[in-house]
Amino acid sequence: MDTDLKKTNRRYRLHRKIKGLYRYDRNKIIYVPNNDDLTNKCLRELYENYNYSIQFEIPS
Repeated sequence: MDTDLKKTNRRYRLHRKIKGLYRYDRNKIIYVPNNDDLTNKCLRELYENYNYSIQFEIPS
């Protein structure tokens, strides 16, 4: 299996794991409530390894 394909599959698997907890868009931005402590391993991996941005937002 190609390494790029493995990376892509891993990224999509991480998307599925954070889907219920955080909102994200195609521009590689993950919207996190401002009271979150950022200890989610999947969130950290997307940020550190896949160059996602974290945008804090005030929950309504």
